Amino acid sequence: MASRTVIIVGAGMVGAACAFRLQTAGFVVTLVDPGPDDRAASFGNAGHIAVEQVEPLASWETVRNAPSMLFGAGGPLDFRLADSAAWMPWAARYIGACSPRTFARGRGVLHRLMAPAVLAWRHLLDAAGAAEMLIEDGHAVLWSNDKEARSGQSKWMRTDTGNCTLEPLSVRDLEAYGRVLLHRPPVAGLRVRGTARLTSPQAVRTALLSAFQANGGQRLCGEVIGLSADGEVELADGTRLSSNRVLISAGVRSTALMRMVGAVVPLIAERGYSVQFSAPAWPQSLPTAVLDGQSIVLAPQAEGLRATSYVEFARPDSPPDPRKWDRLVARLRAAGLDVPDNHQRWMGSRPTLPDYVPAIGAVPNSSILYAFGHQHLGVTLSAITAERVLALTDGLGIEDGLNIDRFST
Repeated sequence: MASRTVIIVGAGMVGAACAFRLQTAGFVVTLVDPGPDDRAASFGNAGHIAVEQVEPLASWETVRNAPSMLFGAGGPLDFRLADSAAWMPWAARYIGACSPRTFARGRGVLHRLMAPAVLAWRHLLDAAGAAEMLIEDGHAVLWSNDKEARSGQSKWMRTDTGNCTLEPLSVRDLEAYGRVLLHRPPVAGLRVRGTARLTSPQAVRTALLSAFQANGGQRLCGEVIGLSADGEVELADGTRLSSNRVLISAGVRSTALMRMVGAVVPLIAERGYSVQFSAPAWPQSLPTAVLDGQSIVLAPQAEGLRATSYVEFARPDSPPDPRKWDRLVARLRAAGLDVPDNHQRWMGSRPTLPDYVPAIGAVPNSSILYAFGHQHLGVTLSAITAERVLALTDGLGIEDGLNIDRFST
């Protein structure tokens, strides 16, 4: 066995970024793709590098606002009743993680991860020959009526946005968005400076995987059915692999893999929905926009305009809820967007831990590393996660607050 070998289980955005980054640092990397599911969480997201989101969603403010946010009340939050056995134990841990102390700890961790996240993406895509896929133009937060604007702006001004800055949108910018949101033009908005976007999340993942394989990286497709603490991996087809290090970065599927090495982690599938369609009237130069009152993100991407919304707690394999796509499309059309009937629909699972902080670390006394639980921030934190995993693999350790032992009972 070579002295610098790593097996990575999971080839979503986090796994792909880690595989390519470790390879550029001289490691011999084998990437095990358990799908491959090209429409998983790395596919249908907004591509927003959301470094402004340093406040964990595990907070008493979120709990207080939850009733008004429920899907039945017209909001974006839903708990799939048929899957209550999956999310209720997680919800109990979530309530415990909403304490001011845990919230403050999580905010500190996210601050440290977010500050270099855009730079890490720039370096990673430069190395992959795909620098043009990252656009650093910030994003806009929009309100379509004065009441929503007053409430929304007040909340944003109280929110910690890390290294990002806020400024009112100019009249010119509001008019630009108004030309594409014809029926509900924004009356007010904020420009968030310091965020960025990917022109196509799936194309970025493909570019990372292509660069990885072009440089000699091995990518295998198969289900992992066995995993040992000393770096032995068994696939369903009988293939056996061994390595100095094994990184588990399989999103919501990481729970079963971690259990194989004796670690129990409280991951839940926090599912999101999106639609995508051709929108010639939306200029590609117009940055990503958040319709704050509607909880909708509008992201111009290479394949068209993508609209994302909803937070649905469920089992990852439960069938999607068509009502969410239908409501999303109805609201987009009500805003003046011409959504054709043959639009593309997607639903995917965000891997979320109760305190809304990723898990990046090493299982003690073993060869196992892990990087999962990135919730809404999988795309945002993929490149900086790869840097943290590289430090772990080189034996440099990781800062407190990211290890799974914070969930020990």
